[in-house]
Amino acid sequence: MDKLSSFEFENWSEKEFACLRETLASLAHPENVEWENRIVNTGYPLLSIYTKPLREIAKSIAKGNAHSFLAGNPCYYHEELVLQCLVIGALKDADEQMRLLPSFLERCDSWAHTDSLKFRITNENSDVWFEYAKSLTRAHGVFERRCGLLIFFKFLQTDKLQDIFAVLASMREEKEYYVNMAISWLVCEAFVKRRDETLAFLASDSLSLWTQNKAISKCRDSFRVSPSDKELLLTLKK
Repeated sequence: MDKLSSFEFENWSEKEFACLRETLASLAHPENVEWENRIVNTGYPLLSIYTKPLREIAKSIAKGNAHSFLAGNPCYYHEELVLQCLVIGALKDADEQMRLLPSFLERCDSWAHTDSLKFRITNENSDVWFEYAKSLTRAHGVFERRCGLLIFFKFLQTDKLQDIFAVLASMREEKEYYVNMAISWLVCEAFVKRRDETLAFLASDSLSLWTQNKAISKCRDSFRVSPSDKELLLTLKK
């Protein structure tokens, strides 16, 4: 069994975590650390490991006792936070995901710790997830709020769109860059999928100047937005 598929442990003790650390160290690219941290902007020490092997390791962990790993993971390195994110996303139980997310999100200090999360949203639990996302957007932590917005992406083509817009309007005074970037990205995706409703929202002056202009910029950069709509959006810039 190669080193990227040998983490299907039933119980994670110091021995298993030491094995993981050894593997992570062998995959590190220290020459890339300074460059990578300009992108991920984290206070955690970086090893600079490519995403593909981290995904392979997380997949292997999830085949074993994922809960033991999640409970014991020290999350000292940036990559250990990324593994935590990927393993939580691999869980099939939505209730368990929601139970684990708060303590994980409290540790996060980078978009790279949250943006690979996957959420087990089904027709049966969608209302619960939506309310949970709304509660996150009101949370104290920057990456809790960003995570709530990430969950909203899953609801853009549902009857929750106007509710999403109401939440975004309530966040007009948001000051945090990574939250406002998520709002802009969300509005751009909404424009691509629900053009008319999103156009009306943009015309309603519900977003801050910076966020509205960034959302429009993202739309204008998208190949999924027509040239005529890109010109129309310019008229809505503040």
